[in-house]
Amino acid sequence: MNFSITNISIILLSLATVINLVLNVLNNIKVKRYKSLYEKALSKFNSHDNIKDEFNMLYDRLSEVENKARFSVETVDMFKDKIKNNVQKIGFIKYNAYDDTDNKLSFALVLLDENENGILINHIYSKHGSNIYAKLVTDGKVEDRISEEEAIAIKMACEDKSFKDRKATEIVKSTKNKKNRK
Repeated sequence: MNFSITNISIILLSLATVINLVLNVLNNIKVKRYKSLYEKALSKFNSHDNIKDEFNMLYDRLSEVENKARFSVETVDMFKDKIKNNVQKIGFIKYNAYDDTDNKLSFALVLLDENENGILINHIYSKHGSNIYAKLVTDGKVEDRISEEEAIAIKMACEDKSFKDRKATEIVKSTKNKKNRK
């Protein structure tokens, strides 16, 4: 076959026309889809005349929400700073201070802040009366001499264990049993 330049030009132009037609059809499909989405969005407004007012109202609402969110973040940050000094860690243990008492009426309570500073309260019950001792806790340590139960309560608080944890009570019980056997 012998192709001349005019035949090749006609074939190329025909091919370009077909490609242009296909692209035009695809473009029309996209335009129709966007038009339906646009009309659907506009249908949410009362009329086309007040669309600018509607957008302004939405912008004002969005600005109000942003201001409230900014205020909320500032408030949370302020409370974060204040909370650092509040009680955040608790250590609590009930025990029998003396062998002749029942019902574990003695207890050690430790209340610490985020930096493990706080107070240790130890209530010792006996059949003849009871005593309450308070000691300062600084960085998770007490300068005064402390009992095993107090040490366990401090450890529980520093490890941030729940005061409902009964393992510490079991530790004290087994320690007292060892003392009684000697």
